Amino acid sequence: MRVDASLAALFLSGLAGAHSFGYNSTNGTNSTSSGNHQVISQLQKEIQELRQKLADAGSSCDINGNGGLNSGSATSPWEGSASATGYGSIQPSNGQGSSHVSQASAATSGAGSAGGASPSTYQQGTPSSVSTQVTTITNQYSTVVSTIYVTNTLAPAASSAYGSAAASNAGASSYGSAAINGPGGASSVASGAGSASVASTKTPDYYAPLPPASTSTAASTVTIIVTAGQSAPANSGAASSAGVDTCTETYAGSGTIPSQPASTSMAVSSSSGSASSVNGEAGSSSSAPYGFANSTTRSYPTGSAASSGFVSKTSIQSSSLGTAVSASISSTATANATSSISSSAKASSTAAANLTDCSSLCSTLTKFNDWDVTPETCTQLKAGTLVNTPSGQSSVGCAASFTPEIDVCQVTLNIKTSGTANTYMEVWLPNANSSSWNGRTMSTDNGGLNGCVHYVDMQYVSGMGFAAIGDNAGHNGSSFDGTWTMNNNEAVVDWAWRARHASVDIGKQLVNQFYSKAADYSYYIGCSAGGAQGLQSAQKFPNDFDGIISGSSANDFNHLQDWSAHFRQITGATGNDTFLSINDWTTVQTYILAQCDEPLDGVADGILEDPTLCQFNVSAIPVCGATTSGCLTATQIDTVEQVFKPLYNGNNLIYPALLYGAQVDAFRLGLLSGSIQGIAQDFFRGAVYNDSSFNILNIGPADWNRADQLDNLHGNPSAFNGDLSGFSGAGKKLMMYHGMADPMTSGTNSQRYYQKVAATMGLSNTEIDNFMRFYRISGMAHCGVGGISGAGAWMFGQSGLAAPATDNIVTNLVDWVESGAAPDSLLGTKFWYDTPSMGIEFERRHCRYPYRTTYTGGDSTKPDSWTCDFIENWQDCEGVTCNADGTFT
Repeated sequence: MRVDASLAALFLSGLAGAHSFGYNSTNGTNSTSSGNHQVISQLQKEIQELRQKLADAGSSCDINGNGGLNSGSATSPWEGSASATGYGSIQPSNGQGSSHVSQASAATSGAGSAGGASPSTYQQGTPSSVSTQVTTITNQYSTVVSTIYVTNTLAPAASSAYGSAAASNAGASSYGSAAINGPGGASSVASGAGSASVASTKTPDYYAPLPPASTSTAASTVTIIVTAGQSAPANSGAASSAGVDTCTETYAGSGTIPSQPASTSMAVSSSSGSASSVNGEAGSSSSAPYGFANSTTRSYPTGSAASSGFVSKTSIQSSSLGTAVSASISSTATANATSSISSSAKASSTAAANLTDCSSLCSTLTKFNDWDVTPETCTQLKAGTLVNTPSGQSSVGCAASFTPEIDVCQVTLNIKTSGTANTYMEVWLPNANSSSWNGRTMSTDNGGLNGCVHYVDMQYVSGMGFAAIGDNAGHNGSSFDGTWTMNNNEAVVDWAWRARHASVDIGKQLVNQFYSKAADYSYYIGCSAGGAQGLQSAQKFPNDFDGIISGSSANDFNHLQDWSAHFRQITGATGNDTFLSINDWTTVQTYILAQCDEPLDGVADGILEDPTLCQFNVSAIPVCGATTSGCLTATQIDTVEQVFKPLYNGNNLIYPALLYGAQVDAFRLGLLSGSIQGIAQDFFRGAVYNDSSFNILNIGPADWNRADQLDNLHGNPSAFNGDLSGFSGAGKKLMMYHGMADPMTSGTNSQRYYQKVAATMGLSNTEIDNFMRFYRISGMAHCGVGGISGAGAWMFGQSGLAAPATDNIVTNLVDWVESGAAPDSLLGTKFWYDTPSMGIEFERRHCRYPYRTTYTGGDSTKPDSWTCDFIENWQDCEGVTCNADGTFT
């Protein structure tokens, strides 16, 4: 949706190379003439001029510094790295000599973005008419460049331990080639201005809230919405202000287009804390690639309101609770945030609760069944007060601080889980008054390999009235640091399950003691490795939780690491003939969209509604002898084919394929950028071999087998047991979701687990519906890692950041557990620029599996234009998610 002059340039280059200007659809003949060749020559000259203008402009409007394709778009102008929205709409040659040009190219829109640039195409015509249209596009983009892309006068940013100084200003953040998982300091993969980055001295956890802001500020980015066909912004006054970058965006929906947002400054803040390993090559450091940007706090335009508790349908949230910060919550907004949980259920839960004095609580905590527990602190915290986290957490890149939304009694404890292992945990007990607690507990997760209390989610769910429980998984460490696994199997077991089970058991007992009443219900929420933790609990301890939310699960953990590590063996490092740059992968995206977006789901919106249907024909990509824009070498095309294949160990499929459409973000987050995969390397060096010299680049079947053999010793981090009979028999409920554009785990891995449960337990989908529901979220990335959330309608209350959405998965789970109201779909919301105060761009109902979200016609931005169609062959998995004989490895 962003105006993308480089996109136009590459498109025009492709047109010139195809020599397709002379195709006449009337008589089917080619009428290319010498005059057309002169036009081609002129276009090539104009392309170079356009690229030079882009380079001179240094724009932060999602244009990459190499003049190539846009590597991301449609992100909030106040956020960090760009969301993976669309990636472009170049229509490759149809094989007959004609070229289809997306209307968005002429409508000042970098097409393919969520919300849908217009899918209309230029009509095929005579050579002169086509040449005229192409010239018009070129001239139009020249105008747009001079009008929109003002001189980039970004103020100097304060150095930040949280990564790129420019990450908050550009439409994309600067990722080192190691991205999240590998060594830093290598070639920078940046899209937009500010490709130079400040080396990070620590690897912050991607769940961590932002530290307090400094006084340093950076320039604003203002995005102007225009109507389709408009060649320049209706009002470009903002561009005249120094330090302001201006972008435009085209909207093809039928709803009202938002007005221009107010200019919003961004405060860049620094963070203190000791350095920790980046898990890449020895001695290397990386610019923290955690978008959004872990170096900024965001202030929203006037009029936005924050909400805590279960978000009302009309409330808008101004504090970015999912990744960021500690903003004080307005008492009015808090009072107005209504819970959709039954008031009678809440009343019955809280009526008998007696609040214990927080300051004296620790002295009464002497017995927790057979657990060896040491209470450390019992502290009364007031809503809106900035609270520093313990140094054991902040010094390793976990949150440095947090701000509770409501008054809570914060209890910290240490648990001795074995002779050599300990777990740190916290419980937040709402206690402003006798009705503050909703009578329930909610346990939170750990992402990646981290040992961080998930303070962001603790803040979110306690604001809803839950007694929130969190732990450090038996160690202190950031998500991508696994050095703690070395010669420390007891800690591995804690991380795999024991710390979680202990914290839940102890947390429930603490709630009982504080309120003089046991919780009526116990819940869990987690994503990524946290999603796997939820599944682990369902498999091992079915009575720990009444309801579980498992998002983008990283279960089948051992095989996931095998899969993650093997991409470097396919792509090689930068400079190898097998390697594809981010521009190359965006070229691949162009051809994937041409074959698998509108042709399969009926809507040209840059979102593959069901990428499992995509049978991508890689031969459509033009072959060239050396890497140039818009084509790949034969060797690179082979790399593309290999990247999208499942991982096999002999005849056994051990992990499903990366889904089509996820590859650009997979590059941005390190999977395809030639990076060393830090989690995989640390886990194999520590947990598998206890050998710091193990080279993950040489990993192979023998190593995969060894990890599998040690799974029991490690506490079964695989979390891939398909027998949920204990969980279902106890009447518990599980809601799973997974993004179908996930760049860090395969988007079909949760579908694979669903199929395994069905096969293991011998159940039909209607029988599974009674205790487990799985939702495939089109266009969604991986848990917001790197600030990348995706092009789709990805918000449905799964985090504080997503709380302003119309639907809320937490409410849905509570209603299912307590009232039997099972959700058949999740209504996802996509806000303009992922910014709630800007209003809703589109919404879509994500169907429960095995139903497919299917377009029925009309305005594609409206959820009623989509329905749920049953997938008749949903159990067919051979060669896709299971072995050739239908079994699961």
